[in-house]
Amino acid sequence: MISLIRLILRFTWLALFVLGVRRAMELLQGGADQLIDRLEEGGSGSPEQTLARLHEALHHRQAQHAAGDDPFGEM
Repeated sequence: MISLIRLILRFTWLALFVLGVRRAMELLQGGADQLIDRLEEGGSGSPEQTLARLHEALHHRQAQHAAGDDPFGEM
């Protein structure tokens, strides 16, 4: 009897964990979509500025590494 209760509790915990992870992924995706929308609209919040600076820095670094390969310094 106790083993049956333990099995049910473990199954319940697993179900809640899976649903929790799924919900967290949905929230993360929704947040990413909102951030992308704000970037496309020209938003000037802190996360948007940080991502834009990171993007520019990565392009600048890649352009320095491939300076002779591509006259425009792009991928």
